[in-house]
Amino acid sequence: MPDYTLRIRRFDPKSGEAAYWDEHQVELGERNSVLDAILKVRDEVDGSVGIRCSCQQAICGSCGVRMNGKPGLACNTHLEVAAARRHGTGRNPVQDGDGAGAGIIEVEPMGNMPVIRDLIVDMDAVHWKKIERVTPFLINKEPVPEREYIVPHDNMVDVTQTMACIQCGACVSDWPVDGDRSAVHRTGRVGQGLPLRR
Repeated sequence: MPDYTLRIRRFDPKSGEAAYWDEHQVELGERNSVLDAILKVRDEVDGSVGIRCSCQQAICGSCGVRMNGKPGLACNTHLEVAAARRHGTGRNPVQDGDGAGAGIIEVEPMGNMPVIRDLIVDMDAVHWKKIERVTPFLINKEPVPEREYIVPHDNMVDVTQTMACIQCGACVSDWPVDGDRSAVHRTGRVGQGLPLRR
């Protein structure tokens, strides 16, 4: 089985200490998920690692994190995929050679949200407050019909695409801090230069 280096960003705002990287070697199959690796570390090495997860089937959206600089669901991201992503520093963390290491995976909390502890963010502070302001239904501009509303096909496409969203907050995590929604990826990385503890 490949041996991955899992670097977890650890931070407890209540402690008063600075954030740091906690590094672990994880031996799992390449098709295992990043969440599998985090839970393995939590169960076998350090029970204090903070991660939010529930369904483990990419339905609830609670395990959203940043993996090698890109947001996504930890339960729905294979280790090999996360390790192969280009990191925000411009380097490719995948190691070549004899299989001594399958790759480095840095896991951070989602961006643009206050950190509660480790990989757990306060989604109420940013994401859910915005969702609450959304009107989740179509508003007809014409008088109420006698029998039924006939909704144009284009409007139904808009509604069904919105309904497919699981509200995980990954898109909010990747928006630039200045609010420019035209850019897909952030230009800077929060948390670079953190000290490493083992």
